[in-house]
Amino acid sequence: MLCKVSTVQEKGYHKVLNPLIQDLVSLEENEVHVEKLGASIKGTVLYVAAENLVAHALAGFQESLTVGKICRFTASQEEIQTKNVSSGFYTLRTIAAYDGHVKEVVQDPAKASHYGVKGGCVLSENLTFMIIWKE
Repeated sequence: MLCKVSTVQEKGYHKVLNPLIQDLVSLEENEVHVEKLGASIKGTVLYVAAENLVAHALAGFQESLTVGKICRFTASQEEIQTKNVSSGFYTLRTIAAYDGHVKEVVQDPAKASHYGVKGGCVLSENLTFMIIWKE
């Protein structure tokens, strides 16, 4: 799906992606017969390829990489992240933590910069797609 940045800025991801999301919901819930396979299948979103800022926006994370917890994987802060790059140094975000942060930010938007989250993932609201994969 392609669209202009100005359209996303004006309408928002929810509105722009709604037709695609409705089609994906239908694929998750209803089987589609594929003649070449000789079978009916269901589908879903497995992976989203995006550059860093778009990935942050789609997932509901802060899009500014200069304030608060900037990493969508670890919730680390920029100054820490640039100094400590060894494997296992960071605790990965979990589904429960992410969901909790989204709920808190929805109730109090001032907490967005603290958690690095500004809202939920547009793809996770109606689909089985998960932005965080670790329990």
